[in-house]
Amino acid sequence: MDSSMRPKELTTLQKVVKTTLLVVVWSCIGMCLEITGPTLIDLKIRIKADYESISTAVSGRSAGFFIGSAIGGVLVDKFGLYCDLMVAVCLDLMAVSAASVPWVPSTELIFFVSVCGGTFEGVINIAGQKLIINMWKENSASPLHILHGGFGIGSFIIPLIANPFLAKLAPDENNVTTGNVSCDSHCRLNFTTTPGSTTTTEKKYLAETSKIEYGYAIAGLITIVVSVVFYTYHFLGSKQRKLLKKEMDNGTEKEKSNTRTLSFREMFNPATCAGGRFLYGVEILRSCFSISCN
Repeated sequence: MDSSMRPKELTTLQKVVKTTLLVVVWSCIGMCLEITGPTLIDLKIRIKADYESISTAVSGRSAGFFIGSAIGGVLVDKFGLYCDLMVAVCLDLMAVSAASVPWVPSTELIFFVSVCGGTFEGVINIAGQKLIINMWKENSASPLHILHGGFGIGSFIIPLIANPFLAKLAPDENNVTTGNVSCDSHCRLNFTTTPGSTTTTEKKYLAETSKIEYGYAIAGLITIVVSVVFYTYHFLGSKQRKLLKKEMDNGTEKEKSNTRTLSFREMFNPATCAGGRFLYGVEILRSCFSISCN
């Protein structure tokens, strides 16, 4: 094939830029999925549920991740040249699912939305790692480690984004110290309280002060902006995809032409897997059989 018709390799700078953007993608995943942590009390107040049910609902993300990993593996195998598009679409869907959480009226629906968010995370995880491996090839170990560090960055940032919109603590009317106050010879204050029943009351929050939908919307908006970059990568890489597809098709045709169908006798002949050496083939089969038995 003419060199002008071959797919162009990315320069080191282009690889670094795209890897950095993928780290930002993982940061967006951390923001969209971990925002339920700092806003858990607000979600509990809005839905009027207990901590156990709301915690179970947001844990649906883990189940969704397994589903997304399975779906992502199939999609990447079938459409490996469209990983940029997969990342972009799943980022948008994950942003929408995250932004909808504050408006969901029941824990069952929150569980469903969390499963959807985890599914999109799983697909992005597979497609993003495929992009890293395609770019860096045998040098992809370090970029993959850096890639997953982006999730921690997003998890660290999102409480700072959500904090201004959390529900405010209601004034505690019972927070008054009563008793006899005396001063000893060293003028230290002694509080003498009357024995009585001690009760622990749960902190009360003002539901009307909760504005967490803005925090979720900010996380979703950032995610959508990042997705635009990968839509751009997808459309700008259309020519490269055609060249890669043509090269892959040519390679497949060559493999088919060089492949000969084995006869029935050759399939069971130990010499077939040992370059015509029968005894060596028998020894290989014996070793494999002994290992499988052990």
